[in-house]
Amino acid sequence: VVPGKVQGQMGFDPASSIGISTLTERDVPAVSQARGVRAVVPLTFMAGGVRRGDHWAGLSLPMATTPIYQDVRRLILTEGRFFTAREDDQPVCVLGSSLKDDLFPKETAVGKTVAVNQSHFRVIGVAKTRALSSSMFGGGDLDAIAYLPLKAVMRLTGSHEVHRLLVQVDSHFSPRFL
Repeated sequence: VVPGKVQGQMGFDPASSIGISTLTERDVPAVSQARGVRAVVPLTFMAGGVRRGDHWAGLSLPMATTPIYQDVRRLILTEGRFFTAREDDQPVCVLGSSLKDDLFPKETAVGKTVAVNQSHFRVIGVAKTRALSSSMFGGGDLDAIAYLPLKAVMRLTGSHEVHRLLVQVDSHFSPRFL
């Protein structure tokens, strides 16, 4: 679900591409009620980057979400684990494989600390490298994602804005009827 998208064909919406959103976490239960919806995952993208000490990752995409993201996107971890509902407001994170390789090239990342801008997060997991075709953004950028707990990010930023809703539908329903 992209904010500002209306039924039918629509031209380019510049507001949705620059991060302006009218979605909030309150929209998740509303979308979840639609017939055929199995799961709804909020996504919030943070400006800035990921670093370890003074070393900034060459490419990073800090993204806040909820624990259900792992199941919906079938995210496999090579180290540690994904955050749980009990940790949704805690400063923990899971690194994409390229972030791990960039920031921790010769050591395990789990148990170490990274910073997203000025906020520190303890690494609890590392995601397996994803194939290019599996990216929801159209490239190999899934490996550059730092997965952060949504409530922790909302608390740190003071914003309750959600940029996208990832919706998993039942295979018996056509998405156009949702």
